[in-house]
Amino acid sequence: MSYFYDDPFILHFEISNLFSMNQKNKHHETFFNQVKGVVRSLDLDQALLAQKIGVSQANVSKALNGGNEKTLLKIIDFLAEEYNISNFNEHLAANPETELQQIKMELVEIKTTLQELKALIEKK
Repeated sequence: MSYFYDDPFILHFEISNLFSMNQKNKHHETFFNQVKGVVRSLDLDQALLAQKIGVSQANVSKALNGGNEKTLLKIIDFLAEEYNISNFNEHLAANPETELQQIKMELVEIKTTLQELKALIEKK
């Protein structure tokens, strides 16, 4: 599934439909994961993104996880205007190294945290 937003009205309509459905499914997860992937590939953290679109970091977090439609629309509009991204899949496919590097960095952070937790447990 890919999302084009050459026509902002259609994209906004589709997003409204996603939020109006009460149950989440793989379609929802794919969409939100694509938005998160694009944000990560641009090296935008949630705090910086929040500042750029004029909302709180908490609202950005909620939006990227399907909990704030208005903020999600702001994020998508910002990505279109500032970075000229017209298709999430195309953008992600063009930037696989960035995504892979991000995943590797996150894995290192997780490994470090696990080692710290293990050391704390062993002290008890």
